[in-house]
Amino acid sequence: MTVRLKGILTMSLILIFLFIPSMLAEEEAMNRLYDIIQEQRGYTREQLSVNQMEYSDGRWGFSLTIIDHPEDEDGLLVGQMDTAGRLLMLEGPQKISWDRQLENDLKACFNRDDGYLLLPKVREKWLPILDALSPEQLSRIFERYVAVVRLEISLPDPEAMPYTDAYEKALSHLADLPGWSGEQARMFRLAICAYYAPKDIGYPVYFFYFEQHSYMEDAYASDRAMGRYQEKLKRAFDGDAPRRFSIMINAVDGSLVELPVFDYVPIKYHYLDFFIRTPEIIQAAKGMT
Repeated sequence: MTVRLKGILTMSLILIFLFIPSMLAEEEAMNRLYDIIQEQRGYTREQLSVNQMEYSDGRWGFSLTIIDHPEDEDGLLVGQMDTAGRLLMLEGPQKISWDRQLENDLKACFNRDDGYLLLPKVREKWLPILDALSPEQLSRIFERYVAVVRLEISLPDPEAMPYTDAYEKALSHLADLPGWSGEQARMFRLAICAYYAPKDIGYPVYFFYFEQHSYMEDAYASDRAMGRYQEKLKRAFDGDAPRRFSIMINAVDGSLVELPVFDYVPIKYHYLDFFIRTPEIIQAAKGMT
């Protein structure tokens, strides 16, 4: 056996033996981390979810989430530990602002078919909170979030048509528009749905706000899938598809309340403007812009 070959084999054995302990060290480090978190913060491993555990420059860096954390905290624990298992740094969880909490609650109602059932609960929770805040505290919350909570959102009245019927009725109204078809009406994702009584309308409506599909959705997460979708839109709308739009129907008889409001690239409105019904949106619905 040549000296060079012996050297190669020796180096291979060294790498093998280095690799095995490193794997064991990671498991031991993870166990030690759980012990530290329980000692420092009182959380067991069953109460935690590991986001990241990486070794670099003689230190273990970690990030964990407290599974059942308070609403006013982010639930995130981050820190570092040395190779001997000694804690070097541990931070979190951090308090989150009223603005962030309200944003989280509202967005949990969006992009889902049962959002119209969830929004009234958010309103019921947040109305007394907002009313109790000082003007200075209220100014720190995004004004559009506050405006949404102030809307007359509720669960459908007994005389209202079922939500599923209202949704299909809204799509049929879209399909009846000049230049539209049933296929085009179903090429967008439902982002917000609600049952409420806009002040300028004066009676309950079903509100539907649609957007083009996005990379955030699993079915459109790849460039290839998104490319196919964009090409389909171009063919269907001769290259000028709306980026987003809203439509409202009478909650009792399903009639179209007003003209749908469309937004094209470059977009003119914030997505919540459709729901809040800003003066610009009201004008657009009347065909004035």
